[in-house]
Amino acid sequence: MLFSNLIRFVAASRPVLTPLQLSWSVAFLLALLYNTPLWHLVLSLDYGSTGHKWLFAGAFVLFIVAVIQCALSALSWPLLVRPLLIALLLSAALANYFMESYGILFDKSMIQNMFETDPAEVADLLAMPLWLHLAWKGVLPTLLVLWVRLKPQSLGRLIAGQSISLLTCLVLIGSNAALLYKDYSSLFRNHREIRNLAIPSSISTTRDAISVVPTVPARIRLSQWGKMP
Repeated sequence: MLFSNLIRFVAASRPVLTPLQLSWSVAFLLALLYNTPLWHLVLSLDYGSTGHKWLFAGAFVLFIVAVIQCALSALSWPLLVRPLLIALLLSAALANYFMESYGILFDKSMIQNMFETDPAEVADLLAMPLWLHLAWKGVLPTLLVLWVRLKPQSLGRLIAGQSISLLTCLVLIGSNAALLYKDYSSLFRNHREIRNLAIPSSISTTRDAISVVPTVPARIRLSQWGKMP
């Protein structure tokens, strides 16, 4: 009786979101929770004052969210948005684990080296901390995405919402670039690894690298990669 009442309570309390509201929520989650190495870098830099550092950090969060949502806006359709977000969350959780645990940057050479790892090294990587991390940052967010009930919308409302969402993203990106140009210029000029450090940008690098795995000229063992300090 208690269990059935709990199931009914959970079903009745499901939040109702539009596909775009769900994708915006996941974009904020990805930016904040899955990019801790990126935020460690951003907050470790000198900005002249503490106030300006936090101002730039907050603006950069919105910049990352806008970049993610810019790609998600056109894909936020009722039948597509949930599988897309789940795949993105699981991939981001996996990438985030290796970045946090081993200090790995997801560039093409790293992906190519992974495909040349021997079984013993793979067994070392597939340890309990990995599965706990995937449960926390992969499975739990996936269950939350599945728990949300999607609000039915007409085709016209969907297209209008996607257009407004895309415009909002472009405004956020443009205003960031215009108001904090010197900070962004210095950051990207002095830290070119930002593209491979930011999730899910690093995931697209992984996808591109897989296609060129057969061309790996040399082997670098995973066991030689140091952990993050």
